Amino acid sequence: MSHVFLKRQKRKNQKSIRWLSRVVMGWQWQLRLIMIAAIVGFLLSATHQTLKISTHLAPKELDVLSILQGSDCEDYGCPIYPLDVASDPFVNASLQRLRNDPSRSMDVPFASKSATTVTRRGNEGHPNQDRSFIINPFITKQTPSHAKSFLIAILDGHGTRGHLVSQYLQNKIPQKLAGKLNSRHCCQNDDWIKQQLIDTFIEADQEGSPNLLTGGSTASVTLRIGSKLYFANCGDSQTILVRHDKNVLDKGNATMATTILYQTRRDKPHLPDERERIERMGGTIFTPQQFSNQSRVIVYSVASLPHEPIGLAMSRSIGDWEWKLFGVTAEPIVDVVSMNELPVVSKDHDDSLFFIIAASDGVWDMRPRREFFAKRFAAAIRSGTEPLWKIAVDSMWAVTPLNPNWYRDDMTLLIMCVM
Repeated sequence: MSHVFLKRQKRKNQKSIRWLSRVVMGWQWQLRLIMIAAIVGFLLSATHQTLKISTHLAPKELDVLSILQGSDCEDYGCPIYPLDVASDPFVNASLQRLRNDPSRSMDVPFASKSATTVTRRGNEGHPNQDRSFIINPFITKQTPSHAKSFLIAILDGHGTRGHLVSQYLQNKIPQKLAGKLNSRHCCQNDDWIKQQLIDTFIEADQEGSPNLLTGGSTASVTLRIGSKLYFANCGDSQTILVRHDKNVLDKGNATMATTILYQTRRDKPHLPDERERIERMGGTIFTPQQFSNQSRVIVYSVASLPHEPIGLAMSRSIGDWEWKLFGVTAEPIVDVVSMNELPVVSKDHDDSLFFIIAASDGVWDMRPRREFFAKRFAAAIRSGTEPLWKIAVDSMWAVTPLNPNWYRDDMTLLIMCVM
């Protein structure tokens, strides 16, 4: 009797197991079908997007560039980022069609009527390590009602992970600075705002990922609040403030029409104050006799592979953590320029044009005289016949070495009309 019972129970158990197996197998097939459907849907969506881009390419290059550019607005404003104007033939084709058709709108995703930024990857084969941004307006509690504001920056990465550091700063700097400027009511004094900029740089350096061990970046940042311009610079990128006077030009004195009113310092190790700090902290500086601007802070790197001495071509940077032990600092030099106190040649404000040029060393090193760019941009902006983005793109090509085998660093340029 017990044996019969056990056989019946065994058959029931086997049936239960077969039923459970069919259920499980059914679920597995359902999951597989769901996954296949999701993949097909994704591919169809991607195909549709590709067709959408291709369809818009011929009649609407602006849509193409917008898709490629992609920019999300934050609480403090909507950033504009540069596109690489040389490395992507798809972008070049779209820009060329815009050039050749005067009836098209001249507003592109990396420019506005008052500002633009463009970049070009170097010819060393590594990723473009330059970044930049324009946020106009830059909205915080420190901006009085109806006052003009903006935040612009050039970020030039270096080292094996320099592109990751500059990308990190492209997001970190505006977010952190906006948070600090919103921590108090309007309107704080210049010293307080300068300190917020300094703290933003230092904290961005301290809060970074391990990428900042084997990579670093410059940061040349300009903040406008009302009539004040706050220039914060760390590294060897540079920002200049230019004035162009129409009445002087009308009198035939083209040479005196363009004036550089202010320029940030390029932080190099051979400069007396920088040398003193670095050597006091045990750092070693190498300075070529005939080329002092190519001085280096030498550190035996244990983070890089292979371990070897590496020279850093600047005395201030964000990242480069091994160099921080030997006097390289992330603290920027911050200067304040009041536009109400700028020297003017004419009482008619319409006669004077003020604009900012910011660029990485890949641009400045092509033309050591800053006046070259100042005069070129002043004449083009004053004429009003071409959009800013075209002026910037043409200038980038104008300073590019003709021989493709010659060394060319990453190049990034930013132009901002102030008034």
